[in-house]
Amino acid sequence: MPIPFFSIITVCLDAPRLEDTCSSIVRQTFQDFEWIVIDGGSALNNLQIFQQYKNRLDAFVSENDAGLYDAMNKGLARAQGLFVNFMNAGDAFARPDILSQAHKTLKSAPDIDVLYGEVCILRADEKIISLTPGILDKNFFRNRTISHQAAFIRKSMFERFGLYDTGLKITADYKHFLSMFMGQAKFARLEAVVAVQEGTGKSVRQADLLFQERRLVKAEMEEFFRD
Repeated sequence: MPIPFFSIITVCLDAPRLEDTCSSIVRQTFQDFEWIVIDGGSALNNLQIFQQYKNRLDAFVSENDAGLYDAMNKGLARAQGLFVNFMNAGDAFARPDILSQAHKTLKSAPDIDVLYGEVCILRADEKIISLTPGILDKNFFRNRTISHQAAFIRKSMFERFGLYDTGLKITADYKHFLSMFMGQAKFARLEAVVAVQEGTGKSVRQADLLFQERRLVKAEMEEFFRD
């Protein structure tokens, strides 16, 4: 079988807006992707939504896991694409041409390891667009990171830098992006809002844990952050 250009991985556990997630994936104008769903044991209504898309799913697993990053690692173990995107349940691609834009950019610059865009965050009655700089530096990573919903990561980066740290509950993606940056991976910005996400995720609900885990990661990388 030919290798797909993208692997879209969706992790789910009884998430709202699941239909938005699924429809935004299958409606992409660029279709050279595989779609992998790792479900943590959702209720019947979520499973029925996935059932509607079974003809487009390349892999579907529904079983208990050890949390978000364990599920994301399970998805990576099944991924065959050149680049990986985590469009987890409840989030959605902002437009049907996002994969087409990402593919065009990545084909024109084959040295890119991580292509990242912006996220539209939905909070109450407002929409907030993330503003990520075109050139990243250590100051960016002191208190911020890239949204995994808006990132396309070369699959080989997970072979080079390892999988997500399942000892972390909220910030394993922050740690992985930081490790890639420290390891001289090539980052580039896609001038587009890639994804829409609810502003009520775990990192928002558990701000204290987010701060604590980021402090632990930065302590582990102390030499890098030292001025």
